[in-house]
Amino acid sequence: MSTALEPGRRYTLADRLVPPWRGSLVAAINARFRARETERPGPRVLEDPYALRLGGAHPALRILEWAEGRFPAIAHMSEAQIAAHCVRHASLDGLVREAVRDGFRQVVIIGAGYDMRSARIGGARWFEVDRPPMVRGKDRLVGPDGVTRVGADVRHDRLLERLVAAGLDPEVPTCFVAEGLVHYLPRERVFELLVELGTGRRRVLLSWIEPEMSRRVTSTFREVVRLLGEVPRTFFTRAELTETFASVGLRFQAWSYAEQVETFAPAAADRRVGLTQEVGRAG
Repeated sequence: MSTALEPGRRYTLADRLVPPWRGSLVAAINARFRARETERPGPRVLEDPYALRLGGAHPALRILEWAEGRFPAIAHMSEAQIAAHCVRHASLDGLVREAVRDGFRQVVIIGAGYDMRSARIGGARWFEVDRPPMVRGKDRLVGPDGVTRVGADVRHDRLLERLVAAGLDPEVPTCFVAEGLVHYLPRERVFELLVELGTGRRRVLLSWIEPEMSRRVTSTFREVVRLLGEVPRTFFTRAELTETFASVGLRFQAWSYAEQVETFAPAAADRRVGLTQEVGRAG
């Protein structure tokens, strides 16, 4: 298995110290958040039995654990982000289950990272799209599981063409999920992607960062994200996304963090929370 760095991608020091097939550090941190929620006593926002194995796959997490034990600000930030991430993840879980009940027989996770919804939800044919090194690394960690994984660069590749070549049936109702993805892409690419995926009998589920939320970032949080090397760059209002989906004939509905808690994750009602993302459904 090759561990060569991908041409054209900007790498952080952590990337260069860790073989690329080990995957995204942000994806590993998110999996670690789900693992900690799964181990939490009492009412939980979600349970993800695969998260500990996948989140622990990135050696750089040992540095984060060391920092949490010595710097209270980082420990508090992690606790707050666990709630934010797990509420978002549980909300999209609920929307994916709804789509499967509504007859969407194919589910595509774009920028899948260590997402294991296919194993937890089932009920459809599942596809995952991510960078080729991430796909190879997840295959190595998970093994054969019935999911069709497609190596592609979301920034440039025509995803629908790649998916059809991998076996996706364009005539079958399909639900696309883009969690924690669009804020890493150029604005024009996000609109292009949403239009591409939003034709035919499609449902698109996504999370995104509102401009107002981006202005709440503390200096500590900003520095941690900068070190991770995956810095959000694009922010959207609900109105912008509503207009974009309307242009391809899709009705858009969105949930704020408070609405996500009320609708999908009541166990988080009294939890300390960090920076959050909105969740939406177009279809």
